Amino acid sequence: MSYIAQTPLLVERSLHLLAVALREVAMERFVHNENTALYKKLIAESERNPKRDEDRHKMLLTLLAEEKAKDKKPFD
Repeated sequence: MSYIAQTPLLVERSLHLLAVALREVAMERFVHNENTALYKKLIAESERNPKRDEDRHKMLLTLLAEEKAKDKKPFD
């Protein structure tokens, strides 16, 4: 099979890999946004609770900080 005959197959494979990569990045972004929203919600609930578990509250703040740190670097 000549190179010219293989070219459509290579292009098709390349487009497929690109589509897979884009879906993966979109999913990572979605999970990141959902995690950030959840941590903010749980922190707000914790702050309103006078009997809150301080260790849990600190862990939630840490998790939120870690998610926000991901905003500063691009997804691979």
